[in-house]
Amino acid sequence: MSDQSVTTLVEAGVSFTSTPENELSHGHCIPITGKLLHLGAAPSLGTDTDTAVSGEILTAARIALVHQRGIDHQQHRRTTGMMSATASVTGKQALSWATVEGARALGLADRVGCLESGMQADLVVIDARALNLWPAHDPIATALHAGLANIEAVMIAGRWRKRDHSLIDANVDEVKSDLLASGERLARKLKAVAP
Repeated sequence: MSDQSVTTLVEAGVSFTSTPENELSHGHCIPITGKLLHLGAAPSLGTDTDTAVSGEILTAARIALVHQRGIDHQQHRRTTGMMSATASVTGKQALSWATVEGARALGLADRVGCLESGMQADLVVIDARALNLWPAHDPIATALHAGLANIEAVMIAGRWRKRDHSLIDANVDEVKSDLLASGERLARKLKAVAP
């Protein structure tokens, strides 16, 4: 998209969702993050093709963050010969793309996306005692660098859906069986149409 097209859409109140892992790995386009940031806007994040990419929203946040920082370093290097001494995008911004901006893109910012009085009780509890996060000096960086294995608990609308690293009220074996059957069905169809 041209800069003018993005500007026109932002001014019209359009929201953008970037799926950086999918966009970069499949060659669709360069994530729109930088263009939006220059206009005072921000993307929400998605994962798109979960059969081809991780499907982890925090991975999408990290990829969007480092990709934009890489572009900024490259531009700074062109003009000064050195990398940029300051980050143009913060970890807090990247985390907000997965939370506040996601809620805004879905039209739910008045109910979800942040922790405030009167908002729906949606929480993700990260166990920062794991070696990949320890010692956790910065809560934003810790959250941003967490993986699925670090998510100890999840509350949706005030109801715990995961506790002590285990799903609650979910028949995981049945879900796995359904996923296996679905994957096998898709693989059969792909083999049938392959040259």
